[in-house]
Amino acid sequence: FLKPEYLGATSDSIWPYIKQALVDFWDPQNKYRHAIISCHIGWGKSYFAVISALFMTTRLMLMKNPKAYFGFSPATIIAIALISFSMEKASETLLEPMMEILDATDRFEQCKTVDSFRKKEREYGINKFVWTTASPTSVLMFNNGIRYKLLSDPAKLLGVTFVGSIMSELSFFKERGFSDDYIWRILTKSKGRITSRFDDNKDTYLARTILDSSPNDMDTKLDTYIWQEASKDKANYIIRGSMWEWQPHKFTKNDAFKVHLGNASSPPRLLLPNEVSSYDASEVLSCPDNDSGEFLSLAEQDIIEFLKDIAGLPAGTPDKLIHDKSIIEKIFTPKLRNKLT
Repeated sequence: FLKPEYLGATSDSIWPYIKQALVDFWDPQNKYRHAIISCHIGWGKSYFAVISALFMTTRLMLMKNPKAYFGFSPATIIAIALISFSMEKASETLLEPMMEILDATDRFEQCKTVDSFRKKEREYGINKFVWTTASPTSVLMFNNGIRYKLLSDPAKLLGVTFVGSIMSELSFFKERGFSDDYIWRILTKSKGRITSRFDDNKDTYLARTILDSSPNDMDTKLDTYIWQEASKDKANYIIRGSMWEWQPHKFTKNDAFKVHLGNASSPPRLLLPNEVSSYDASEVLSCPDNDSGEFLSLAEQDIIEFLKDIAGLPAGTPDKLIHDKSIIEKIFTPKLRNKLT
């Protein structure tokens, strides 16, 4: 599927590590059903998600009758959900890149109307796939009636049989004022709606969810799950890591500077060379840099964003009023007498 026959020119631009991650996640010998990608910016999280969605779609289009195979009613609508904190963001990060890939391959052909879609679907069979944006209730429609839905509300998952769910940047829901419980409900409802529709005795290979979410804050339920709980479930395929782990070619200087990761009593901060020995080694991160000092500069400008975007670690949110809890402690003066009345 990763060859030009299906992906056209896109197949030549897939980073080797993304290609390997796709092979590992979709290997039939593995038992993965949920991909969780939470690493540095620029890894290609959305790229991984979009190609996975197209792979699911292609498998379903190559089936003679996917509804009959899965034991669904002929009236069932089979769909893949594209979810983000807003409809616009879901379109920008998932739908639009997908349409660019579709335009780059001859195996897929766009139809302007539903009538022309139906006609060419019968004419081409499985030799060529057709798609359209003209569906009245879906953003995309493919052969075999496979639909794509854009969602930003877990309630919209009701009433449709989803074979796959792509969730992008769920952590940004927090910045939009949504509660932890709301964000958590999107994840659990997506997984629940998909797994509940497929019989364990049937082939559940295509029943998958993909969570593409940048590291944010360990105070949130989502990041706590990703970084502490998700690895306990063997169905989860987890990708984490820093930019220097995944893209080492961008770094020319090893161990260029040190960062304190922060703890319950002190926030993350850059360390001077003479300060390093004062901290527990498990709380100190050694960071490489390039010749121009670009990454040290980023850390100096905003250490929280550096840890999330470059180191790929949840490190708090920039909108917190007070990061350093010691500031709060300083407002209390133990020398003041408490007069009991």
